[in-house]
Amino acid sequence: MKVGRIEDFISVEEAGRLFQKFFMPLGASTMLWDEKGNLVFSDFMAPKAEEYKTELEEWLERAKREKKPFICRCEGGSLNCVIPLIYQEEGEEYFLGIASGCQGMKLVTKRNKVIEKIDYSQMLFQANLFLNAFQRRVRIRRRKRFRSDYFLILNRIEELTAEHVVKRYPRYRNLGLRTIFEAFNDLADSINFLTTLVVPGKIKYYAFRDPLTDTYNRHFLNEQLRLLRNHRDMFPVGILFADIDDLKLINDTLGHKEGDRYIVRMVEVLKASLRGGDRIFRVGGDEFIVLIPKANEEVMEKIIKRIRNNLNYLNEQEGLTPPLNVSLGFSLWNSPEEPFTEALDRADRAMYEEKKKSG
Repeated sequence: MKVGRIEDFISVEEAGRLFQKFFMPLGASTMLWDEKGNLVFSDFMAPKAEEYKTELEEWLERAKREKKPFICRCEGGSLNCVIPLIYQEEGEEYFLGIASGCQGMKLVTKRNKVIEKIDYSQMLFQANLFLNAFQRRVRIRRRKRFRSDYFLILNRIEELTAEHVVKRYPRYRNLGLRTIFEAFNDLADSINFLTTLVVPGKIKYYAFRDPLTDTYNRHFLNEQLRLLRNHRDMFPVGILFADIDDLKLINDTLGHKEGDRYIVRMVEVLKASLRGGDRIFRVGGDEFIVLIPKANEEVMEKIIKRIRNNLNYLNEQEGLTPPLNVSLGFSLWNSPEEPFTEALDRADRAMYEEKKKSG
């Protein structure tokens, strides 16, 4: 690999602004270092170059050796994504220096435990996007055959790719450019709508749901317990523990696809038997917990009776062989002061007692 001067390939200012475009949305400061380790570009948020004296030589050597972005931490605690500035031309490969994006000035610790949460994958993803954009820009500048209006479009695409989703209002006389930029503005609106409203809602939805049954999962159960403890008027809370009988046998003899059908049918029976505000949680392969606010023993017994009746109806209508059976146990969680685990253990024991009786 040959070593080249970055300014012979692209202006330092253009390369630095391009790097900012991709890394500032991450909240990271940006710095460019030439092939000799001299700082040639930085933003006002960047640490002083002297802070990197001990790491810089290692970064340069590693960047030449690995030829891909990597993440490391400085002695001062900052997290850095280092990107080798490499360009290929006519079969030759040139090393022009490195870019480093710094995120977090100090490692935050509590009782010697790291509590800082950085999404490394996002930093590396942005780093590779920047490297692709950098190499395109160098190619354009070296060949000098790129129309100015194409460059404006490229710059706009890079902004959107780098998650710098803003509208631009160009005042070009060229009708084609104006039309394209109007379309880009619509795209920016669409991206903002998806990222701020649609996607977070879907992520939250699926984070709390079991994908097979669309019931809540164990993670959401913990969230609900926290909320219930703050609403004393919801107590006593009924806890119903349900366990599908012989599901392993069904999986082994009929296959897991058929076993999944039994699980889904079980959930349908539970939903048909419960009240509107009751919540079902899948906590194991064949195990479900139902939280029933404002309950008492009479309420719980009525719900269990409805489950039994609906199970019998389902087995008669669908002719399931073997029939779908479930062991049920319940308890009452009497107050927020009572540990939930104690009430759950009572429901669990009651369920296993029933399972023993049914054989």
